[in-house]
Parts: sequence; structure tokens; C-alpha cells
Amino acid sequence: MRLWVQLPALYAEAFPLKPAPSIFVWGLPLLQWVHLFLWSLPAMHTFKSLFLSLSLTLIAVSPAWAGPDQDLSRSMARKDWAAMTQAIEKGAKSDVKTKQGQPLLLWAVAEGQNALVKLLVAKGASVETKGKEGETPLMLAAAKGNKDLLLFLLEKKAKINTQDGQGYSALMVATDKHQTEIAKLLVAKGADLKTMTHKGRTVLINAAFWGYADLVKFYLSKKEVELHRRDHAGKNAYNYALEKNWVDVQALLQNVGAFE
Repeated sequence: MRLWVQLPALYAEAFPLKPAPSIFVWGLPLLQWVHLFLWSLPAMHTFKSLFLSLSLTLIAVSPAWAGPDQDLSRSMARKDWAAMTQAIEKGAKSDVKTKQGQPLLLWAVAEGQNALVKLLVAKGASVETKGKEGETPLMLAAAKGNKDLLLFLLEKKAKINTQDGQGYSALMVATDKHQTEIAKLLVAKGADLKTMTHKGRTVLINAAFWGYADLVKFYLSKKEVELHRRDHAGKNAYNYALEKNWVDVQALLQNVGAFE
């Protein structure tokens, strides 16, 4: 049997499951171009066959040689959460980003992948990791109503009053998404009721704006809340309740004298 026919088996025996040299990461597309070039030339049949055998061998064995970082990259591309977890456990970097530039930690939080989030943090990913808009894992957990992750992140010392590029804190996000239980939990953990967005709105104003009577009632029960605070448009919580015709919210605000 000719040597080139035996090459795949010989390579597999000689190089069993070792970390891939960088050439196997970027070199495979190059092999395709060389392959096309050789096939455009006359003769050289033996060399062509040898090159084809080598190319197919590299393509076949390179996945087995790939390291955990390459495994993670491929599993992210196909959204295989189990494979991502395995790659991280094997030593892949925990601070990687998707092709869209979103940190893997934030993506995992947004998708409710609690186990992967905890693994990433255990492997060194920062709980203060920020996305393109300044969003943090805590904000995304609040938006999703993910109490388990929220408590985990707070336990890992995530800053509760961090604001994104629009001035939104985790509490503001929970308010806008009508995550009442999460909002109450955040307040109990020390979230600031006076934090304002870039529009000058507090959580009370936003709760009134959306007509969330349960949240308005809850915020009004807190002495720190600013009843008459106006935003940059000159409107307060009661103004928005009137404008949106939220009768139940209007009544709550009137009962505490917040109707000026």
C-alpha cells in the first residue's frame, strides 16, 4: 500500500489528542486555496493526491487537537450550552465575547443559563462585566426576574446601584419590566430609590408612567422616596398618572399628597 494512503492512520497514531498548534486554527482555509491552485495545474497527479490526503487528514484530526478555547468558540457559534460548559471546565478563558461583542457572561445571564453563569464567575469572570450599553449581569438578571442569579450575583459582591449608559440601575430595570418581587428584593438589599435615569426619572416616576400600581404602592411605603421629584421634562409621578389615565395610580398618589 502506498504511503500517502496510510497517512491518515499514521497521523492519528503519531499525534493523539494533543493541543492544536495555531496553524491548525487558521491554516485550514489556506489549505483549501492551495488545493484549488494545484488542481488548476497540469500533471503533478501524485503530488496532488499526496496533498489531498494531507489536507483531509488535517481537517479530520484538527477538531481532536483543538484546545478548550477553540472548543468554546465553536460551541458558542452553534449555541451549545453544554459544550460551552465543558470547554470552560477544561480551562477555556472565561472572559470571551460573542461575534457580536457581547461578553459570554452577559449572554448566559440573558439566556437563563444559571449553572454556566456560576461556573464563569468561579473561573474568574467579573460580576461587574459590562455590555455595549453599560448593562451588567445584575441588570439582566433583574430584567428576567431571575431571583436565583440575582442573589448569587449580590453574594459575589455585584454593585447594586451601578447604572448603564442610560442611567438605569438594576432596580430601574426591574421597575420597567414590572418585576415586583425582584424590585422588593433589591430595595431590601440596599438599592437606591433616588437614582435617576438620563431623563431624570426615578423608579417612582417610571412605575407611575407604566401604570404599575403595585410598585407605586410599594415605593410610596418607603420614606426615602421623593414624592414630588420632577424629571427633565418637568413632570412628576402624578403628572404621568394623569397623562396616561392610570386611575388607580392617581388614587395612590393622592392619598399621600403627591398630586402637586
